[in-house]
Amino acid sequence: MAVVVFRWTRGDTPEHQDRINHAILDAVNASGQAFMIHTVLHVRVVLRLAIGNVRTTEDHVMATWVLLPKIADDFR
Repeated sequence: MAVVVFRWTRGDTPEHQDRINHAILDAVNASGQAFMIHTVLHVRVVLRLAIGNVRTTEDHVMATWVLLPKIADDFR
């Protein structure tokens, strides 16, 4: 299994960034194109993309990686 952990860091304060990260997570999951979860690392919200299904292809991962900034742009 591969796990990528990352955080959107645009925003006024770390607390604002946490809210944006939650909103990005909700929007990605609502899209139906990918499912992600979050965790808290050093008191900050981070997003986790876990790749563990044997049927997951590079195309699936790349589609999610392309989707993320498109969704994140809505929260600038």
